[in-house]
Amino acid sequence: MKGGALPAPVTTVEQSTVGPTPGAEAIRASATAAVIGLLCTGAFIVAVYRLLGLLGTVALALYGLISYAAVVGLGATLTLPGLAGFVLAIGIAVDANVLVFERAREEYTRPTGRAGARPRDLRRPLRTGFAKAWSAVADSNITTLVAAALLFVFATGPVKGFGVTLAIGVPASMVSAMVITRLLADWAVRVPAVRRRPALTGMAGTGRLRARLARRPPRLMRHRAAGCGSAPGCCCSRSPGSGRRPEPPLSRHR
Repeated sequence: MKGGALPAPVTTVEQSTVGPTPGAEAIRASATAAVIGLLCTGAFIVAVYRLLGLLGTVALALYGLISYAAVVGLGATLTLPGLAGFVLAIGIAVDANVLVFERAREEYTRPTGRAGARPRDLRRPLRTGFAKAWSAVADSNITTLVAAALLFVFATGPVKGFGVTLAIGVPASMVSAMVITRLLADWAVRVPAVRRRPALTGMAGTGRLRARLARRPPRLMRHRAAGCGSAPGCCCSRSPGSGRRPEPPLSRHR
């Protein structure tokens, strides 16, 4: 087109310039959102799992420090897609903690012996929870690492930053969930005051939400016909270009 072989008219439809100040403000807002998400997630697992949730929140804060130290050590620039990968890895770390804590709850609340009594030793259900949740945590993290590697190899531009921070965050989340949380939990269940009050750990009961779901399990496929019928309409309504007014062409500037 520069040589004039294809004399096609060029019309400017939209032009925008992002300077350093708006870019810095966007990164600052994204970092604030990541911190808020970390605090809300910590508050949720503390409310549900009590002492174990508090220890998991401490491990989650250490995960943030480990990930940031790894990014600084590699000399990588933290961009908006990179922050998105960081926040996604927070969810992966919390998911691992939830799997472990729920498995420990099941082991503790399961009756043992002829009398149907619960085990009084908190360490055994905790060890069983970490052991039996390890395979699920490892499988999910390996799958995420494969996706991060594909993004880093085939993506271009800032999307590579997403793959880099995600690849850093996944091992850091495994360390925080399966090593740091386990060390803190093993130390906590050895404290005499905690052994005398197992309800403090959050393992003594299944929780109100899970008990309610057990009594009235959700019937997700009850309205499957309506859901399948409305899905194509939702996809068509959000298709590119739908519902947008055509913009008037701007004059050509040299």
